[in-house]
Amino acid sequence: MPWLYKLYRSDFLESASQAWAEPVQAAFDDRYGVVLDVQKGTTMRGECHVDPNPVTGLLFFTDHPAGAGELVVGHDPAAVGIEALERDGSTPANRAHA
Repeated sequence: MPWLYKLYRSDFLESASQAWAEPVQAAFDDRYGVVLDVQKGTTMRGECHVDPNPVTGLLFFTDHPAGAGELVVGHDPAAVGIEALERDGSTPANRAHA
């Protein structure tokens, strides 16, 4: 997906630099710069993990209706498991486009 790699090194990097109070640079190692997590169907789940980067951007696409297939961002860095995320997490607003 060359278009995604190009956005990461240009427009996304510029947006992060404008939003962050410190200098921002793209990852030197491509293994950590752009990571795709593709899931199909309603039974697959993404891993629950903590991103150690000081700035992280998420580009999330879904065709699931609201309430199914949503991204949840946890607020408690010590949270472990789905139940903890459901107690103290938020779902970024989805915008549907026709």
